[in-house]
Amino acid sequence: MANMSDEAGRTVELDAKGWPLLRSAQDIACYGKNPRNDSPCVLGEHRGKHRNAAGVEWLDDGDLAHPDWLNPEP
Repeated sequence: MANMSDEAGRTVELDAKGWPLLRSAQDIACYGKNPRNDSPCVLGEHRGKHRNAAGVEWLDDGDLAHPDWLNPEP
């Protein structure tokens, strides 16, 4: 099998005929982290609410995922 890079620079595996191999979204790690305790999302790549191993759900607001009020200065 060969590899190539996509437009975003991610490595894509190719089959013997040169077609990209498909993977389940659950096999791709989610980037989401709980803004209150930095625990990672366990759902795999998705859109919508994130969930950590304890079952806590949250929405990711992009750049607002770590607002300043969560880390008050001493």
